[in-house]
Amino acid sequence: MHTRQDVLRRGYYDEHLQRIYSLFDPSRVHVMIAEKVWADPVKSYDGLFKFLGIKQMASDPLVVGRRPEVRNKSGYGKMSEDSRMALAKVYMPHNEKLFEILGYRVSEWDPPTMKTLSALKGSAGADEQNRN
Repeated sequence: MHTRQDVLRRGYYDEHLQRIYSLFDPSRVHVMIAEKVWADPVKSYDGLFKFLGIKQMASDPLVVGRRPEVRNKSGYGKMSEDSRMALAKVYMPHNEKLFEILGYRVSEWDPPTMKTLSALKGSAGADEQNRN
């Protein structure tokens, strides 16, 4: 049985990448960020093919990447903002270490700010009022 800490630890990508870099030269490792692959699969896979030294295999996003409507169909529903903030707090120090290791930030992983959350909650309330 997995503990909560076991499940959270899977997202400590800094630790995973440090382990991989201890086994392989970093120049021989290509890191792909899922959110970037989903946003632009052709560009992401072109980068991978270039890294591997092979020719581009396809330019159709439906061929090289998962269609956006196929992913994230877990059935769990939308994560609450409180849960999102709690997870952001847990992962923030690990993500900061990962960004140092990578040499760049993954902006999609930057934690939401309280101002952003307030705006989101405010717009959700406005949407509810507009429906009534």
